[in-house]
Amino acid sequence: MSGHAQQTGEVIDIEGWQPDDQFSIYPEGTREKSLWISPQPPPLPFLIGDHRYLFKHASHRYPCQFWCEIIAHRIGCMVGIPVPPAYAAWQSGQ
Repeated sequence: MSGHAQQTGEVIDIEGWQPDDQFSIYPEGTREKSLWISPQPPPLPFLIGDHRYLFKHASHRYPCQFWCEIIAHRIGCMVGIPVPPAYAAWQSGQ
């Protein structure tokens, strides 16, 4: 985990981020996904500027399922297993 973990008040708003030109819609898996490029400089200290992030849309059936990925990331970091980072995010204009 980086030196700064996402805090309660640091929910990422991807409104204004640029969609990835090549793979904006990500068709694999059961949930809708899209790729977005973070601004430079990054809006929060744990993000990387000008970096592609996969945005997974919450399912109406399981609206809190994203917590499983966030918890898995945190546990993986604690025990030294490389796990892709997962953060809480939304798009305010939607």
